[in-house]
Amino acid sequence: MVRPLTTEVAAHRERRVFERLRSDITYLRGAMRTLRMTMPIVRNPTRIFPEVIDELAERHGDRPALLSERESFSYRALAERSRRYSRWALAQGLAKGDVVALLMPNRPEYLAIWLGLTRAGVTVALLNTNLTGASLAHCIDIVAPKHVIVAAELAAALASSESFRTTDARTWVHGAPGPHAKAARWQPRSGRRSPSRTKRCSSTPPAPPECRRRRTSTITG
Repeated sequence: MVRPLTTEVAAHRERRVFERLRSDITYLRGAMRTLRMTMPIVRNPTRIFPEVIDELAERHGDRPALLSERESFSYRALAERSRRYSRWALAQGLAKGDVVALLMPNRPEYLAIWLGLTRAGVTVALLNTNLTGASLAHCIDIVAPKHVIVAAELAAALASSESFRTTDARTWVHGAPGPHAKAARWQPRSGRRSPSRTKRCSSTPPAPPECRRRRTSTITG
């Protein structure tokens, strides 16, 4: 025997139907916003993210773009800084398709380097800062970079991968190590690579950055 629905049950089901409709409408609105925002990408397939940053710099100027406890960049400063790294890449003879690995904690400078290298057509391999030793070496070897940029506080982690790596990439140490950073112990592989391939240059590189050519040299700021 089929029992008639009570008023409470019917009202509950009706509320669920309206909640689902409301959820679907919200989803569709979000999808439409996403389509409107991504349509310029379809119309301009060659437009790259650094160009977007340049446009934002013209529009917003000195308004803050990236904030952190360590450093802060306005839109204009971010665009200018990224262009410096682009000029540095060109000065190193890097071209479209070349790879540079970046080992750096999340900070505004990280994005400036990434944008600058991308602007020059370089592929940036973003390395996991939690890796060391053989695991880090594997990640470097599979992308085969010509250069590795490492934050000074992670130099020890990069050095721990030295004996496991087969890629002969020039290493650039960025900045000065913090008070709790571990010292890097570089282990050259059978004479194929030596500490002379490790350099330090200015964290605010001119065009191109001036590097002090020492046996173990810095990128300082």
